[in-house]
Amino acid sequence: MQGLGDQHGLPDCLCSQQPGERHRHGLGNLHASTPVTVALDNGATGTGPTARQMKSGTKAITYGIYRDAAATLPWGNTSGTNTASLSSGTGTLTAYGRVPAQVSPAPGSYADVVNVIITY
Repeated sequence: MQGLGDQHGLPDCLCSQQPGERHRHGLGNLHASTPVTVALDNGATGTGPTARQMKSGTKAITYGIYRDAAATLPWGNTSGTNTASLSSGTGTLTAYGRVPAQVSPAPGSYADVVNVIITY
Protein backbone atom coordinates (compact mmCIF):
# COMPACT_ATOMS: atom_id res chain seq x y z
CA MET A 1 0.00 0.00 0.00
CA GLN A 2 1.11 3.53 -0.62
CA GLY A 3 1.84 5.50 2.54
CA LEU A 4 1.09 9.05 3.56
CA GLY A 5 4.17 11.23 3.42
CA ASP A 6 5.32 13.39 6.29
CA GLN A 7 2.35 15.74 6.03
CA HIS A 8 1.30 18.60 8.21
CA GLY A 9 -2.33 19.59 8.76
CA LEU A 10 -4.94 20.09 11.41
CA PRO A 11 -7.70 17.58 12.08
CA ASP A 12 -10.22 19.81 10.33
CA CYS A 13 -8.03 20.20 7.22
CA LEU A 14 -7.95 17.94 4.21
CA CYS A 15 -4.82 15.80 4.20
CA SER A 16 -3.94 16.69 0.64
CA GLN A 17 -0.93 18.91 1.21
CA GLN A 18 2.54 17.95 0.04
CA PRO A 19 5.18 16.59 2.43
CA GLY A 20 6.91 19.36 4.31
CA GLU A 21 3.97 21.76 4.23
CA ARG A 22 2.88 23.10 7.57
CA HIS A 23 -0.55 24.36 8.52
CA ARG A 24 -1.53 26.36 11.54
CA HIS A 25 -4.74 27.28 13.21
CA GLY A 26 -5.20 30.18 15.62
CA LEU A 27 -7.18 29.40 18.72
CA GLY A 28 -8.27 33.03 18.84
CA ASN A 29 -7.44 35.89 21.11
CA LEU A 30 -7.65 35.16 24.81
CA HIS A 31 -8.43 38.02 27.18
CA ALA A 32 -7.49 37.15 30.75
CA SER A 33 -7.21 39.17 33.92
CA THR A 34 -5.00 36.45 35.45
CA PRO A 35 -2.46 34.04 33.93
CA VAL A 36 -4.02 31.06 32.15
CA THR A 37 -2.84 27.61 31.10
CA VAL A 38 -4.25 26.14 27.89
CA ALA A 39 -4.26 22.36 27.46
CA LEU A 40 -5.57 20.05 24.72
CA ASP A 41 -6.87 16.59 25.48
CA ASN A 42 -5.97 13.53 23.38
CA GLY A 43 -9.16 13.62 21.37
CA ALA A 44 -11.83 10.95 21.28
CA THR A 45 -9.54 7.94 20.75
CA GLY A 46 -5.96 9.23 20.92
CA THR A 47 -3.36 8.03 23.40
CA GLY A 48 -1.16 11.13 23.53
CA PRO A 49 -0.57 14.57 22.00
CA THR A 50 1.31 13.10 19.02
CA ALA A 51 -0.90 9.99 18.73
CA ARG A 52 -4.37 11.48 18.31
CA GLN A 53 -6.58 9.74 15.77
CA MET A 54 -9.05 10.99 13.20
CA LYS A 55 -11.57 8.21 12.55
CA SER A 56 -13.85 7.15 9.74
CA GLY A 57 -15.68 4.10 11.05
CA THR A 58 -12.93 1.63 11.96
CA LYS A 59 -10.29 3.39 9.80
CA ALA A 60 -7.95 5.92 11.41
CA ILE A 61 -5.32 8.54 10.60
CA THR A 62 -2.80 9.31 13.34
CA TYR A 63 -1.89 12.98 13.84
CA GLY A 64 -0.41 15.34 16.38
CA ILE A 65 -0.99 18.93 17.46
CA TYR A 66 2.02 21.07 18.33
CA ARG A 67 2.79 24.46 19.84
CA ASP A 68 5.49 25.23 17.25
CA ALA A 69 5.74 25.15 13.46
CA ALA A 70 8.67 22.70 13.56
CA ALA A 71 6.44 20.13 15.32
CA THR A 72 8.89 19.64 18.20
CA LEU A 73 6.66 20.83 21.07
CA PRO A 74 3.59 18.55 21.39
CA TRP A 75 0.48 20.21 22.82
CA GLY A 76 -1.17 18.06 25.46
CA ASN A 77 -2.64 18.31 28.94
CA THR A 78 0.28 17.73 31.32
CA SER A 79 0.71 21.05 33.11
CA GLY A 80 4.24 22.41 32.98
CA THR A 81 5.26 19.87 30.34
CA ASN A 82 3.20 20.21 27.17
CA THR A 83 0.66 22.96 27.79
CA ALA A 84 0.71 26.61 26.73
CA SER A 85 0.33 29.59 29.00
CA LEU A 86 -0.43 33.28 28.80
CA SER A 87 0.14 35.94 31.38
CA SER A 88 -2.70 38.33 32.15
CA GLY A 89 -3.88 40.51 29.31
CA THR A 90 -4.47 39.51 25.71
CA GLY A 91 -2.61 36.90 23.71
CA THR A 92 -2.92 34.62 20.74
CA LEU A 93 -2.03 30.94 20.66
CA THR A 94 -1.47 29.00 17.46
CA ALA A 95 -1.82 25.24 17.05
CA TYR A 96 0.18 23.40 14.39
CA GLY A 97 -0.97 20.03 13.09
CA ARG A 98 1.13 17.22 11.67
CA VAL A 99 0.17 13.93 10.05
CA PRO A 100 3.24 11.65 10.20
CA ALA A 101 4.12 9.12 7.51
CA GLN A 102 1.81 6.10 7.73
CA VAL A 103 -0.03 3.62 5.55
CA SER A 104 -2.58 5.51 3.46
CA PRO A 105 -6.12 4.90 4.67
CA ALA A 106 -9.08 4.48 2.38
CA PRO A 107 -10.53 7.77 1.10
CA GLY A 108 -13.26 9.13 3.31
CA SER A 109 -14.24 11.76 5.80
CA TYR A 110 -12.16 11.49 8.98
CA ALA A 111 -12.88 13.42 12.18
CA ASP A 112 -11.86 13.83 15.79
CA VAL A 113 -12.90 16.12 18.64
CA VAL A 114 -10.16 17.69 20.77
CA ASN A 115 -11.20 19.62 23.87
CA VAL A 116 -9.44 22.82 24.88
CA ILE A 117 -9.02 23.12 28.65
CA ILE A 118 -8.35 26.60 30.04
CA THR A 119 -7.22 26.80 33.66
CA TYR A 120 -6.81 30.06 35.54
